[in-house]
Amino acid sequence: MNRIAATLALLIALTPALAVAQDGWLYENPPKAGETELSLYGGLLLPNEKLELFDASLDKERQGFKPYESIAPTFGLRVGHYPW
Repeated sequence: MNRIAATLALLIALTPALAVAQDGWLYENPPKAGETELSLYGGLLLPNEKLELFDASLDKERQGFKPYESIAPTFGLRVGHYPW
């Protein structure tokens, strides 16, 4: 129930911002028919040495703290095509 209430509160708080966003760049420059876009992105995850990403079940074998071994880079390519 708390999660639903928090989601509703966030939506209510963002409603004015969403209304203003309709006057933004995307509405002034919408994609055109047949347009294709190509973009690159990259990022870097620098995890804390004590980060845990799961809920350990201590009654199972080999459970508990499992540290990250290294830095986790992310690179990618995005292609978008707008046929109509």
